[in-house]
Amino acid sequence: MEFISKGFKVRLIPTEEQKIYFEKASGTARWVYNWALNRKLEEYYTNQNNISSYELSKELTVLKNTTHPWISEVAAIGSNVAIRDLDKAFINFYRGIAQEPKFKTKRKSKKSFYCSNIKFTKESKGVHIERLGVVQLGNDAKRKNFRYLTLNKKTILNPRVSYDGVYWYLSFSVEIPKQKVTLTQEVIGIDLGIKDTAICSNGITYKNINKGADIKKLEKRKKRLQRQVSRKYEMNKQGNKYVKTKNIIKLEKKILKLNRHISNIRKNYNHHISSEIVKTKPSMIVMENLNINGMMKNKHLAKAIQQQALFELLQMIKYKAEWQGTKFHQVSRNYKSTQTCSGCNHTQKMPLNKRVYECPKCKLKLDRDLNASYNLRNQGRLLLAQA
Repeated sequence: MEFISKGFKVRLIPTEEQKIYFEKASGTARWVYNWALNRKLEEYYTNQNNISSYELSKELTVLKNTTHPWISEVAAIGSNVAIRDLDKAFINFYRGIAQEPKFKTKRKSKKSFYCSNIKFTKESKGVHIERLGVVQLGNDAKRKNFRYLTLNKKTILNPRVSYDGVYWYLSFSVEIPKQKVTLTQEVIGIDLGIKDTAICSNGITYKNINKGADIKKLEKRKKRLQRQVSRKYEMNKQGNKYVKTKNIIKLEKKILKLNRHISNIRKNYNHHISSEIVKTKPSMIVMENLNINGMMKNKHLAKAIQQQALFELLQMIKYKAEWQGTKFHQVSRNYKSTQTCSGCNHTQKMPLNKRVYECPKCKLKLDRDLNASYNLRNQGRLLLAQA
């Protein structure tokens, strides 16, 4: 039987004592990561070597028993996995695949740590975490996901506790049997854009949710709160230093909650789009290989592209397609899906202000994004014919 890995993220409701442990564990993991990175960089730039995670773990044990006994106040697995995570990142840098890993700062880095021996308890509908006992789950987890969490006592993979500035969460994955789905012969080409989020070759268009009244209202409210915070910082400025008062902390927490709310709306919309497309059960889905980082360099479009979360949507479509056996293909970045005529393959320049594709050769006239989705669909059909 074939299995797939399915991820879950559930909200935790820790007690004050458990919150203190979470802060300690995430702080320790960050400190260990930075200490290990410093050791690796020293060795790399001095001797052009890479210290293994095993050697670093041995050095860390010596630190625990001598100068840094506070590391032992939390479970050792969190520190060991922090070293392993760094080792993966540093190996990619050592091989020239990725950039040099950066140090994690206390202010900007996300609070998170690895935990082991996770067990969900049916009686109290909570989760048992090492050194803490049972931590209660949020109502959303009890209502929606709890039936999956206790399903046949599945092995929980890569459990991590994280903090988003408002709530604590537990994320993990579980291997579940892959369902057999009867697919159609349809090939769907999907063109992602800014005017509309997704334009499909089957004629369905998904509008840009960020242009809707709900998101605009929330964004306007966020701007007002940000201006309030900015004014209060200026009012309480002492010399060259800004003082953070209790009122500022309250406003910043409101902004965090509002950002979380807006982000959840966008993520939910992307889940809706990806699920609706995949549920048509096509044999293949074809999309572009977008250069998001390059697109973000355009200062006029950067904010709109960021709000769309196009890469997140692409990833959702990809893994959901693979779950049911639908083939997923991304065309080369050099492929001119927008500039090519879907009727006769004639190519011409298409500036952003030109929204309708008019072919001078075969007289085809249609929306530029729909034309691009037809071209992507044609590429998928060609691949299936060659297979």
